[in-house]
Amino acid sequence: MTSTATTFTEELIRLLDSEPRTFIDAAHETDRLPGMFRARDYAEAELEQLNSGMLRLLLEALRNEPPTFRTIFLEVAIPSFIREGEGPASLIRWTSSYLFLLGSALSVGIEPQHRHAFTLWFAGFTGSYLADLLRAAIEASGAAQSGDG
Repeated sequence: MTSTATTFTEELIRLLDSEPRTFIDAAHETDRLPGMFRARDYAEAELEQLNSGMLRLLLEALRNEPPTFRTIFLEVAIPSFIREGEGPASLIRWTSSYLFLLGSALSVGIEPQHRHAFTLWFAGFTGSYLADLLRAAIEASGAAQSGDG
């Protein structure tokens, strides 16, 4: 690799740092998908916050930082969604749809020679995150049903 060559990681970090608002469309598009159940309609500011949070999760993972933001999201935000009436299935459906659309948008910003590596990394990130999300949602649902949440 020459000094001017980059990896998909470097490209993606630069892209997310320089153009984060570009990816809010993934949240809007997800929210408009037919049959997308939600306990309530989410305001523009809430969609922006969800999108911003996901981009922070991605940057944290890309930079190999401790999963501080991810942990906070799973331990605070997910139980909050459950208390507001969302269920584990609706959270997984919305998030998996969103991540698919976000991944597609991100891949366009990656140089063609790095797209395959990005796709593999993003698939691993997505699978791991969705598994953690499901565990957190099920745990929060159990706590809410038992009156602990």
